[in-house]
Amino acid sequence: IKFNIGIVEDSVIYNNPKNKSGGYEVKEGQQSVGGLIPKTPRGVKDDNYPLTDYSTVTDLAKFLGWSTSVPFSSAT
Repeated sequence: IKFNIGIVEDSVIYNNPKNKSGGYEVKEGQQSVGGLIPKTPRGVKDDNYPLTDYSTVTDLAKFLGWSTSVPFSSAT
């Protein structure tokens, strides 16, 4: 996977670790990372994978605090 900016293994280096408000420097990481992304099994409950029979829209709705079971309005 290649990113536009170096976010892989980036870090923050504080001027004074005991007083973090004293400033810091961001050490830019790498722009790419290798490896395989394993296929997530659908509909399988496993300790390594959450139950995945839902869409990312459901995740977004949960993140925003929207109800996923009650419609905003009904057809008339």
